[in-house]
Amino acid sequence: MRKLIVIITIALLSLPLSAWCQGDRLSMAELFKTMPDSLMPYLTTNNRLDMLDFRAAKMKAAVTNKLECESEMTALTSDSLSVRMSESLRVDMFTLPTEEVYDSCQYVICMLKTYLMQGEPAECVAEFFTSKWRQLGDLPQYSSKYAYSSILRRDEELPQKKAFR
Repeated sequence: MRKLIVIITIALLSLPLSAWCQGDRLSMAELFKTMPDSLMPYLTTNNRLDMLDFRAAKMKAAVTNKLECESEMTALTSDSLSVRMSESLRVDMFTLPTEEVYDSCQYVICMLKTYLMQGEPAECVAEFFTSKWRQLGDLPQYSSKYAYSSILRRDEELPQKKAFR
């Protein structure tokens, strides 16, 4: 009986650690839950948890944010998430594999903030984080792929709008 209790205790204590080890990925829902409030200042922790609960219940995942506007989670998969924060901001998050190990994981989180003007993308800003939400410096192998700005550009310099849809 004593051996069984020791085995169960060790198994339960090792579960949280196994989620952080190299190669294992936390689901995007788990990452969204643990995200610091400072990264999405429109939403409180309770707003994020409500969105996840609504989504799990197959309801519209919309909440009233701190600015008294509606924010809605429009997509959620095991490795990506999309939230319409307001009429002028959309936040997409996804995990990207890396060759280097960051916080014992071989992936990073990319947070892509898309600022909209009249419903069309005007500027995208990519930020990269570890699984423990430590901000990474610019990762050139990814940032050039996702960073885009149309502000202060001539029309002929803008890429085709099809690239955004």
